[in-house]
Amino acid sequence: MRENIKISIIIPCWNSENTIARCLESIVANQSDNIEIICIDDCSTDNTVDIIDSFIQRDRRIHVFKKHEHTNAGDARNHGIAKAAGLYYWFIDSDDFIAPESIEICLNKIKKYFYPDLIIFPYKKITGQGYERHTIHSQADTNEVVEIKNLHLENYYQLTSPEVWNKLFKSELIHENRIHFQSIKSSNDIYFTRAYMSTTKNYLYIDELLYFHDRTIANSIGTYRGLYLNTIHANQELKEYLIRNNIYKEFKKTFLKSYKSNLKHELKNTRKATYKALYTLIIFLIDINLRICSLSR
Repeated sequence: MRENIKISIIIPCWNSENTIARCLESIVANQSDNIEIICIDDCSTDNTVDIIDSFIQRDRRIHVFKKHEHTNAGDARNHGIAKAAGLYYWFIDSDDFIAPESIEICLNKIKKYFYPDLIIFPYKKITGQGYERHTIHSQADTNEVVEIKNLHLENYYQLTSPEVWNKLFKSELIHENRIHFQSIKSSNDIYFTRAYMSTTKNYLYIDELLYFHDRTIANSIGTYRGLYLNTIHANQELKEYLIRNNIYKEFKKTFLKSYKSNLKHELKNTRKATYKALYTLIIFLIDINLRICSLSR
């Protein structure tokens, strides 16, 4: 019964025939009946859908929906949200995989800690040079619900990076606040994660490695680089969201810090002199705004 779904796992797929089986195998190994697995095919031209169909034959928790036009992962995730019935959404990339018993761990924590607004956990990045473990950015208590009102909001966004796949998001908050993914090729998780964080009252950090992010795949959803203006576009829409909801003043400092961090990341990855100059200028202006914020406290 769909009303029993606690976690909707949403997987955007595009030409993922080399990785989707590994991804789905890691998920179906978790035996819980309280999940649904929603695959959104973004007009693949390979055998991705056939592989998903073969899994559907043996696992009733899996569903596939085919888009009519190829766009991007953000748009595919929005399609998944429209189909999902869970209390929480977990966005998993088709190139990646999860740890055994990760879903049971999350379900147990959700019940034990009375349905926190946001759940965060570490992930391991697989690169050509090996593995990198990524954790929460603060020394926050683990396995304990942290109330946002007890935090310094000027560092709130710095708690975690904007990637969505090492987090569980409460569906109720997404729909109540009309939060969506931007339909852009890269950086579409910046707006979604930061806007969502701005609506939360608490979070839970689970200090267990539950997710493996593979950056060695040439077709990886997360490897789009070079679309330099998307970072600026994402942060501009986030600023407009905060202003529209009368919370920009409250989140201004952490927003500016996050914006600066996003731009520095892009600056590191671009060789184009024009964009280097643009990012350097914007970072300079952000620094001025941060100094003004500090002086006005």
